[in-house]
Amino acid sequence: MPTWQERVYAPSTYSSFTTQAKAFDQVIVACTSVSLLACVAAILFIVLYRGSPVIRAASTWFCAIVVLGCTLMLLSNYGLLSIATDASCAAHIWLLTFGYTLTFSSLFAKTFRIWSESLCRTQQKHKHHKRIRLRQRLSVLIVHMW
Repeated sequence: MPTWQERVYAPSTYSSFTTQAKAFDQVIVACTSVSLLACVAAILFIVLYRGSPVIRAASTWFCAIVVLGCTLMLLSNYGLLSIATDASCAAHIWLLTFGYTLTFSSLFAKTFRIWSESLCRTQQKHKHHKRIRLRQRLSVLIVHMW
């Protein structure tokens, strides 16, 4: 175990680490920026081609919400790059958590919607259709409030 005299800060020891950390930060910024541009391009694609049968079948709003959640998760990377403050750490955690919740709640709501429509087709009963729609709206409301 080192003594108190041996516990001296030696900047030369850490200079290679800080150089590597700065290079790593630059790589993270570059990858995050390219991914954010891809998300913006995806949103533009969804908006421009929202009338096409493929995008309409995929539900334009669900796709847009998924991309928005991914964008928030990517933005959380910028909170890790600055000097660690309470605000940057809180921004990282909030953006990452909210983006993840937004992305997967939209995916789960879409899956539930497809399941409820397929169930309704097989049973062919109007009262079940109304119940399923009510449950769907309730689940979407709960997820959006959450």
